Amino acid sequence: MLQRALDRLVGLLRDGSVNYFYACDQLKGMRQDCTVQHLRGGVAIAVYEAHARASLEYGDLAEFNQCQTQLASMYPDAVQQLQQQQQQWQGCVAEFMAYKVLYNAAHAHVGANKTVLLHTLRTAMALAGTRADVGHCISHALQARAAAAACNCPAFFRLYVRAPHMGRSLLDVITPKLRWAALNMLVKAYKTNLPVPFVAGVLGFTPPQTSEADPDAAAAASSSHPQQETLPGCRQGGCVGKAAPAATVAEGVAACVRWLRAHGTVVEEQGEERGCWGW
Repeated sequence: MLQRALDRLVGLLRDGSVNYFYACDQLKGMRQDCTVQHLRGGVAIAVYEAHARASLEYGDLAEFNQCQTQLASMYPDAVQQLQQQQQQWQGCVAEFMAYKVLYNAAHAHVGANKTVLLHTLRTAMALAGTRADVGHCISHALQARAAAAACNCPAFFRLYVRAPHMGRSLLDVITPKLRWAALNMLVKAYKTNLPVPFVAGVLGFTPPQTSEADPDAAAAASSSHPQQETLPGCRQGGCVGKAAPAATVAEGVAACVRWLRAHGTVVEEQGEERGCWGW
């Protein structure tokens, strides 16, 4: 009965027949049923995964964190149970481990969360090292975290356009502080006016530069919407992302100018080009 209710709700979400608030109430009811019936595998995991994805798509990080915490405790029990039955685990451990890396990286500025991040990184690297089939999602999350920690905006936004599943939702949390830190670094490093197209490229407002040797990156950069399979709980395949680069360089430069002025930067016309000054 619970599985049928979940399948029906997932279908309604995919068709756009219901909004997030309705789906959230229904999924909370299903989670309560799982708690009352002491369900910790199979359908219970599917309910929490669907709710977590729906929360990410809408931007409800508080609800996502609750689901993520429960899944972290459910996955080991499910794996152990399947191993006893000599069955192979087919869950979404890698997907949600990648989300956990990005979520903890976004909140690592608080002292206590740094320890949590280190523990998550150790777990993620161990999982990626022992399971070849889970490497892609986790590898991407680890690279994105490293780029954010090093304030490497170009690398970060090259990874942003290639984020699998709902990864862009969590990268959006990191982007504002990363852009602000990168802008401060640019101003301190150059100490003079900078062309806005250059700044827009560094801060990820324009499509990232890709090489012909990497066709996957080029395909991702050419579209702000990654074409992926629509996962249970989502209304569309992939995630557009609030910080996705513009479709064209001109649109990206215009968006960068608005962002710079909103953050106190002086932007002046210099002939046919715009120059970016400090504040």
